[in-house]
Amino acid sequence: PFNSDFGPVNLSGVVQFCQFLQAKMADKRLAKRHLVYYCDAETAHVTNTAFLLGTYLVLVEKWTAEEAAKPFETISPSPFKPYRDVTSVRSTFDLQLVDCLRG
Repeated sequence: PFNSDFGPVNLSGVVQFCQFLQAKMADKRLAKRHLVYYCDAETAHVTNTAFLLGTYLVLVEKWTAEEAAKPFETISPSPFKPYRDVTSVRSTFDLQLVDCLRG
């Protein structure tokens, strides 16, 4: 990335993910099954996967940002990478998962 910037998935990606997950959750063939969504262990991928799952909970299931972030906050050590703006110097303000879910 340019100057070590790292941000959450864009709004189009969020909408597509929520529609995908809504379709899976509404599929009657899957009604008695567990839905598992996973990614590889790369920190950026883990962070954005949690972000997408959290946005689904906030936008579709109407959870608060804090409720949606809580299951992820119990993971120790934290596998998440803070989001940061484009800068060529050390970041002085990192955004955490719950900050983005509040947005």
